[in-house]
This record gives sequence, structure tokens and C-alpha cells, in this order.
Amino acid sequence: FSLNFPEEEVEYIAIHLAGKQVYEFTEATERNLVIRREVSDLAGEMLQSVYDYFKIDFRGNLELRMTLCQHLVPLLVRIGHDMNLKNPLLKEVKVQYIFSYMLAAQACTVLSRKYGKVLSEDEVAYIALPFALALARQKERIVKKNVLFVCSTGKGSAELLVYKFKEEFGKYINRVFVCDLYRVGEMDFDRIDYIFTTVPIAVKVPVPILEVGFFPEPAKLSEMREILSSGSPSPFESYFRQDLFFPSVQGKSKEEVIRELCEKISKSLPLPETFYEAVLAREKLAKTDFGNLVALPHPYLPLTRETFVSVGILEQGILWTDNPVAVVLLVSISEGEEDNLQGFYQTIVKLISGKNYIKRLIKERSYQTLRELLTAAEREVD
Repeated sequence: FSLNFPEEEVEYIAIHLAGKQVYEFTEATERNLVIRREVSDLAGEMLQSVYDYFKIDFRGNLELRMTLCQHLVPLLVRIGHDMNLKNPLLKEVKVQYIFSYMLAAQACTVLSRKYGKVLSEDEVAYIALPFALALARQKERIVKKNVLFVCSTGKGSAELLVYKFKEEFGKYINRVFVCDLYRVGEMDFDRIDYIFTTVPIAVKVPVPILEVGFFPEPAKLSEMREILSSGSPSPFESYFRQDLFFPSVQGKSKEEVIRELCEKISKSLPLPETFYEAVLAREKLAKTDFGNLVALPHPYLPLTRETFVSVGILEQGILWTDNPVAVVLLVSISEGEEDNLQGFYQTIVKLISGKNYIKRLIKERSYQTLRELLTAAEREVD
């Protein structure tokens, strides 16, 4: 066009290129890509923040750390120049990888504190993807069980029952043994974890027994799955207490709702004096309304001695940050170490992402309904 571009225009285009540059490690790269110490430390702080709150440890995951570093280099340019990169996968990420999005949102609170800017949902969704990959690669290895089947209806029917059992619970099983009622006392129980039986067993045995019908009902199948998958109580038994379920919350703003829930919770559990302020501080760092009429506020760091979830159903829905909210799950993670928190979070994610689950909870407003929905959500996780 026979134009001489001013230096300012060249610099402006350079900023956009720097803010969208993709850095990759390949053999064809002519020179080494050196990650600045500032960027490496920032990625480490992000992983530490995820561990501090969620107790999920990616701190030693070098692949995730390096992926974050590569992403942070252009992201810091965008933050410094108030650029917002649109994410065409935002909707899909928030639906299919909502737990990874929650982890990324927590990680991004480090950036919000350091640079004084709240990242957009588009940027958080980009960071959620490497977390989703890391989660997929570190799925907890299931400890498989050895099971003895006791059946009194003959070898053929017993083998059919075992076949059905393996079809339903194959990923939890190492070995299956079969015997009739009269040979139970002869079995070597050093290599058996559980007995599933179709008939009552009178002889004393050193392992747990679960009586099942030849055609187990869905509730019995669920009980069997729970025994095999963990052997521990369902998460809602210890985290979702009835005295922390509030079916009619009156607050008409985000701040009013959080304060009301804190006041109600404090009647059953001791809360630190700074708890309410810590929840509001977390709200300023990143959004906690993920759509589907649900918000998950929580303090920016663990403050309580035990993990709990207080469920509040609003009398009248409100606009939280960007989305309408009718159900609030105020989550507090304990200061100490806990087992299976990842499964706990995954159950919450299934609950809040199930459209029909939330609609039913809003309609029925009962703790029993919450229990039933959590049980259904747990089955989906399994």
C-alpha cells in the first residue's frame, strides 16, 4: 500500500503476536527455549495453591509444570496489556471438564493476587485443559479385591452368577472363588477379602459377608459396588451433614447469602472469625458460579478442622457474578490431610453438572433428596 507504518503501530502488532505465540519443545527448534525463573516460580505457586486448597498434589508433575510455563509466557503479555483471548471451547470445557476448570480457577487466584486482575473465563478454560490431562493420567489405581461366592443352587447357576458379577464389577476384581455352603469352612481366607452369598452362612468366617439375591436389586448392586470400590462410607455421610442443609436461605445478594450461611453453620460447627472474610476474598480472586444455577463459594485457603459442605437453597434466585444462582454449596476443606478428596470433588461435580439433579433439589428442598442425588452422582463417578 506504499505506506510507512509508525513505530507505535509495529509495536502494537508485536504485542498481539507475543500474546498469542505458542511455545513448543521440538527437535527441530533451532535454539533452546529458556523459561524465565519468574515464570517457573509462578507455575510452582499455582500448583501449590491447588494443593493448599484441594489437597490434590501436582507439585511434582514436571509435564504439567512445563505446560503451564509455556502457557504463562504469552498469558503474562496479555495480562500486562489487558488483552483477552477468546476461547472457542469455553462452553465445552465448563461442561465436560468442570472439575479441571475448578482447579484452574484456584490456580489463577495466584495471578489475580500478583497482578491485581481477575482472569476471564476464557483464560481459565485454557489453563483447565492441561489440568484435565494431568487428572486423566493420575487416576487412582483401584486396589482389586478377591471375592468368594457362596451359592447353594448348583455349579451351573453359580457360574452364571459369577459371570454377571464380573460383567458388573470387573474393574474391581482380582480373583473370584466359588464354593457351596458346606465347603465354606475349608476355604483359605488369607486370600479372600469378601464373601458374597445367596444363602445365610452359619459358620464363623474372618471376612465380611454380604448376602445377595440371585438377581440383585439396583440398591444391592450399589452396595456391592461401594464395598468393592472403597469399602468406606459414602462421602455424604461425613461431608454433607443434615444440620448443614438449609432449604430456605433468604439472602438477596452474594454477600448476604454467604453471611447467612456462615451464621447458620456456626451454630453447628466452630468457624474461625475470619471465615466470612476469607470466602469473600476468594470471590474477588475468581468466579465461583459455574452455571446450572449453582455457586461453590469457599475460603481462599483451608481454615477449618474438618471438611464440610453446607448446602443452601435460596428462597429467591439471585445473580451471583455472571450467572443466576438458586443453590449454594459452601465448601470448606480441612487444614489436615484427607483421603479420597478427588472422589469427593468428582461427586460434587456430577451433582452440580446434572441439570435434572439441581432442578429436583430446588423443587423438593429436602435433605433426603440431597442424599439420593449424591448417591446417584457417586454411581456416575464409579
